[in-house]
Amino acid sequence: MELVQHGRIKIGSWRRFWAHQIISGDGYLWASTTRVLGLPVRGYDRLIDGRGDLVHRIAGKIAVVDESGPDVSRSAAGRLVCELCWVPAATLGPDVTWSAVDDDTARVSLDYAGATYDAEFTIDAAGGLRSVRTRRWASLDGQPYRLHEFGAQIHRSGTFGGFTVPQHVTVGYGFGGSEWPAGAFIEIVLDDAVFT
Repeated sequence: MELVQHGRIKIGSWRRFWAHQIISGDGYLWASTTRVLGLPVRGYDRLIDGRGDLVHRIAGKIAVVDESGPDVSRSAAGRLVCELCWVPAATLGPDVTWSAVDDDTARVSLDYAGATYDAEFTIDAAGGLRSVRTRRWASLDGQPYRLHEFGAQIHRSGTFGGFTVPQHVTVGYGFGGSEWPAGAFIEIVLDDAVFT
């Protein structure tokens, strides 16, 4: 599936961004563009074959971020299980299992690259997705990698190609706790989704 997005991303301060994402139950490539000090910042977040990479550069030359390795891969896989909400058909794959948490919440578990990643999807009374949350492996504020509360608040859903998916989402760390919404780092608006 391919997503076309725009929104705001926090890089020091909130900045506008535009992105294209290709996503499946096997991984993703998120290519984005924003601006810092008037200069273009282009790059990608990628998870392919269990390997995660983050590469974003100012004017194609100065690295804003250039990371890979086991910690980045583990963090990227945690992101993937949350982003299954944009790929409804992938949630029915053989590597995905569902279990009830309560009347409004289901746990989705994704077996990926030799590990299992869980997320909780909370549904409203009409059956629409309200939020997604997990504990995601990350290094925040220069601290060592560890698990952090992570999630997405779904403000609005839209229907594309017959599938209803989140269309306006705020994503970040500290989700569901006292650190929210200060831990939010990206607000995404889905402009189009093409299911293949």
